[in-house]
Amino acid sequence: MISSSSSCSNDFSSTEMIINAVGTKITSFLSMIGSGYIIHNIIAHGPSKLDNIYNRIMLGLSIFDMIGSFAQFLSTWPIPAGAFVDGGPDIGDCYYGNVGTLTTCELQGFLIQSFAVAGPIYNAALCLYFVLYIQYNWSEQRLRRIEPFMYGAALYPMITAIPCWKFGLFNPVGAFCWIGGYPLRCLGDEDVTCLRGESTLLIRPLATLLPVALSFVTIITTMSSLCLFVLKQDFRTASLRPEARGSYLQTKSVFAQACRYVGAYLFVWLPSMAYTIDSSRNDYRNVGLELFVFLVVPLQGFLNAIIYSKARIFDFSCLWCQRLFCRIWKGADWSSNESLSDDSSVDDVSTTIVGETYIASVGNNLDCET
Repeated sequence: MISSSSSCSNDFSSTEMIINAVGTKITSFLSMIGSGYIIHNIIAHGPSKLDNIYNRIMLGLSIFDMIGSFAQFLSTWPIPAGAFVDGGPDIGDCYYGNVGTLTTCELQGFLIQSFAVAGPIYNAALCLYFVLYIQYNWSEQRLRRIEPFMYGAALYPMITAIPCWKFGLFNPVGAFCWIGGYPLRCLGDEDVTCLRGESTLLIRPLATLLPVALSFVTIITTMSSLCLFVLKQDFRTASLRPEARGSYLQTKSVFAQACRYVGAYLFVWLPSMAYTIDSSRNDYRNVGLELFVFLVVPLQGFLNAIIYSKARIFDFSCLWCQRLFCRIWKGADWSSNESLSDDSSVDDVSTTIVGETYIASVGNNLDCET
């Protein structure tokens, strides 16, 4: 029996509860398959593939995403079937398929906060890698000096998850357990007293919105810079020698790959950022946005796998991303007399492994031609 009565403090209909619970399992399962594919593809080729920083970042991103997706795949199962705590309201009929306990709910919230929220940080690290390697001609050896900081930043959500668990902030929020008050909506309703998670409105922005927002700024900044770099080369292509033009095409091919990753990131995390801001102000009252986010956020690993394998189904995202990131540069000065040398940064890119394809040949079949 599924109830959407006022005692449940949610606005989901019975059908929406089922869609929320089952749909999240489907998208999370797809994400686990996608992340598993990337992990297997990197590890199966032995240590040689791990010599490349790009693949190490993708491995870390995929491992984190797989664990986070598994936690989301559990969906409503870890949510208690009765009262969450002694003296609290019975939530047994407020969710679909909830058979868990307080401990399982808190564990699920910890895993989602620690691993799923780290995804944007890894995406930012990936964009930083692209811009340093392509535009600024950083060698692999030089990139290794900042590599530990990239992985260290990805641990920030896990660090914040520890006090969240200690202070009882992991509670049912919809399709799974995460940072929120209990009973649901107690933070925004004066008639409902919070039994757990009273500090949610303070902690949630610091634990979730901050890393996602900083990652977003990093991604937009680095990709805009990389876009400017590529567009400047567009205006100089006619004067390039054939050998230099080949390196330029390779650079543009890698830029296309970067665009795809950013396109997937924006598709998944922009709605999530809007949801986090909205839920902090309205305490989870936007049902439509909540349903959309719970169904879309687990898709990160699945989309990454499509991009990593260079599937043509994602070709449209490159042109879309270029237009998005390059729009702000319309007034830029293209009169620079810079020229590409034979040993410019694009030559380093020619040995980079992007997905399953060596782009050392020539950047044929470019996806970003306008």
